[in-house]
Amino acid sequence: MRRITLSAGQFLGGIVAVLVAFAALMFPARCQAQFPPGWFEDVRPVPGLNSPWQDQSPFVTDGGLTIYFTSDRPNGGTTRVEHDVWMAARTNTSEAFGMPVNVGVPINSAAAETGLYLSNGGTTLYMASRRPGTAGRSDIWLFERDNTSDVWGNPVSVGPEINTAESEFGPWLSSDGLTLYFSRRQGDDRSTEDIFRATRNSLADDFSNPEKLANSHSHVLESQVSMSSNDLTMFFQRQSSPSSPFEIWVASRSSTSEEFTAQYNINQFVKASSINSSSYYTFTPYISPDWPAVGSKLYFGLATSSNDWDLFEATWVPEPSSVCMSFVAVFGLLGSVRMQLGRRLRH
Repeated sequence: MRRITLSAGQFLGGIVAVLVAFAALMFPARCQAQFPPGWFEDVRPVPGLNSPWQDQSPFVTDGGLTIYFTSDRPNGGTTRVEHDVWMAARTNTSEAFGMPVNVGVPINSAAAETGLYLSNGGTTLYMASRRPGTAGRSDIWLFERDNTSDVWGNPVSVGPEINTAESEFGPWLSSDGLTLYFSRRQGDDRSTEDIFRATRNSLADDFSNPEKLANSHSHVLESQVSMSSNDLTMFFQRQSSPSSPFEIWVASRSSTSEEFTAQYNINQFVKASSINSSSYYTFTPYISPDWPAVGSKLYFGLATSSNDWDLFEATWVPEPSSVCMSFVAVFGLLGSVRMQLGRRLRH
């Protein structure tokens, strides 16, 4: 066997090459994208809410003091086949939520109600429902009231530009109220679920011109959007194949005039976050509007079986921005050293 002898320069060059490769592998995706550095920790059930029923689609208001969600839990002893909207409240965020209350009509009907979005200080509500009058399998409906002490008005369809013969659900409004994000599925084929957006020129106009997001993937389930308050980071649920679990993913962009960039599994994108797992499903994310402040929350559904769906939360821990800068500096330095060694070894 022939013995290979390396000079000191060649050996050092090899070591640097390995370090460069290692830095490239470990260079956090969040540092490459427009994403605040940090991670989610303390993943746990939302205190006071969970049941042996299907609880999902959380939406939190009043600085974390009120939570809305959908559930098929019994209402007054009556077993529900479909999901209703429920609400629970607490007096401070260190407490558990109180007993959930069914919000009743006109929001709930005999049909299934799913993900909801509240805006304008709790006076406007967008929600998906299969109630009578629905154009397809599920439509997005609008409810309004003058103030939070009033009862809700009757539901109004957001119109034929959005609601089709297919299923529309998962509404979310941009911070200026001029863009509606929603999900659409064709028939019963869940692999056709994609994220769409529609726009309007003013708050008085109807939404129109719906289009699929540019980076949506064919034959990959993507739906149920929750946007950061600056509209630059999108959290959503994703299922890569019928046999894979639902997972929470994230995409980002540097300005609202741009498309969202590459998508990342939140466990890979955010250091030390353990939200997704091969042993359960995670879905219907809701990011709190104060994110990425210290202690801000990601709420989501977690299913360990076909019937037991619970609401979970995770807490955001910001990471000093210098960490990302250090990765950039180290990566650049190692690359420079490798180039210099390469030049010397060639001469």
